[in-house]
Amino acid sequence: MPDGWWCRLSIVQAELRRLSILILILRFAAFCFSLAATVFMASNSSRSHDSHSWLHFPTSRHVLSSNSIVTVYSLFEICTTVREILKS
Repeated sequence: MPDGWWCRLSIVQAELRRLSILILILRFAAFCFSLAATVFMASNSSRSHDSHSWLHFPTSRHVLSSNSIVTVYSLFEICTTVREILKS
């Protein structure tokens, strides 16, 4: 019965690899959205003299810093997932 054991093990490994690839795709999507939000928040400034930039408000600076942290964390998680996929 060793053949059945090995076959089940390879099926489980293939399923785990597929799950890891799905997680990688979702983490990459999260990274893209958080990077887009960070770039949008950082670059959206008003050029007129009457209105203020978003960065003049403490809440907007907090959101910008939160988006930056999420972007860096998402990149770290992508690297971790790629390492996990390559290791298995």
